[in-house]
Amino acid sequence: MSSYTFILIHSPLVGPYTWRPVANVLQARGHTAIVPKLLDNPHATNPYWQQEVASVIDQLDVQTLQAPVILVAHSGAGVLLPAIRHAINHPISLCIFVDAGLPPEHSQSRLDTMHAEDSAWASALELELMAGTRYPDWTDSQFQDIIPDAAVRQRLLSEVQPRDKTFFMERIPVFDGWKAAMCAYLGLSETYKLYYQEAVRQGWQTQWIESSHFYMLVNPSTVADVLIGFRACYALWISWFRTAHD
Repeated sequence: MSSYTFILIHSPLVGPYTWRPVANVLQARGHTAIVPKLLDNPHATNPYWQQEVASVIDQLDVQTLQAPVILVAHSGAGVLLPAIRHAINHPISLCIFVDAGLPPEHSQSRLDTMHAEDSAWASALELELMAGTRYPDWTDSQFQDIIPDAAVRQRLLSEVQPRDKTFFMERIPVFDGWKAAMCAYLGLSETYKLYYQEAVRQGWQTQWIESSHFYMLVNPSTVADVLIGFRACYALWISWFRTAHD
């Protein structure tokens, strides 16, 4: 079986534990799984997105990455994926979005993206942010049905990073050419279904699992299967293409 290198990027609103169970499964199956921690400082002069991208690169030993390399982004990390791909000085064979926002065609803020997903909810959040509230402010009771395992739930919540308005209102640039790598999309929840549908329209590899946004913490083995399957299908396509054009 071929061995792949997966770089698993978590949302800036949570922490690396989001991907740790899946990473453990991938490693047990003979793959390399790297889970960099997104780091940023509200007092830095650089924008959040730029700090987060730089922190990923700083945690990678690019010279030792073994091809093929697959970038995987969950949730709010989706809009960072093009910038990360641009910054990594290494070929990327596949970009996988897991219940994640897709990069917009034009530069916009995270709040703009939220308006596209659910305008009424985003408008309410914007008012709260302008009043000084930080988001997310999730509680254990909100996740009991989504993540039944109390220990897993508490670990996720311990890494939640509430953000203020400056985080949500900064604009993230668009990096041309990020689709030069093949792309795939795994949809998990209704909130992100519009992005899944867009991926279908784009002709990407897609899979829908009716579940929840943090399904990778509930059934990491299944999510790992999908990630590996996406790359395996891509390898078969490349093999067919080369054979057909020889």
